[in-house]
Amino acid sequence: MQKFFNTFVVFTFTALWHGLSWHLLVWGWLIAFFVIPEQLLSWYFNRPSMAGIRSQWYYRHICALGAAINIFFMSVSNLIGFFIGVDNMKEALGSMFMGENIFPLFVIILTFFGAAHIMFEWRAYEVRTNRAKDF
Repeated sequence: MQKFFNTFVVFTFTALWHGLSWHLLVWGWLIAFFVIPEQLLSWYFNRPSMAGIRSQWYYRHICALGAAINIFFMSVSNLIGFFIGVDNMKEALGSMFMGENIFPLFVIILTFFGAAHIMFEWRAYEVRTNRAKDF
């Protein structure tokens, strides 16, 4: 629980670092809100009892889908924090998720899904060739 609280504190201070405004605070809290599920799922699937799932062919696809959704919502958070603001958030999000805009949304998620697979493969290549760096 402390880790999640710390995530919100860190992103609150990050938002304040960028400027003292309501839309930047919302941006920081949205980023924290979207990081926490990733932390929870990483903890859950990295347990020793989940080793069997991690070795399945579909596990990488599940991770890529999670990464694609996370990248999408991080991008939306950046739009809210730095461009459209809190006041225009409802209208912008409504237009993104309703009506004829569903197909482009699907294409965006599919593109991020492919990009996540490329990132996973690049990381695997680094590990295979001993070029991986700890960050």
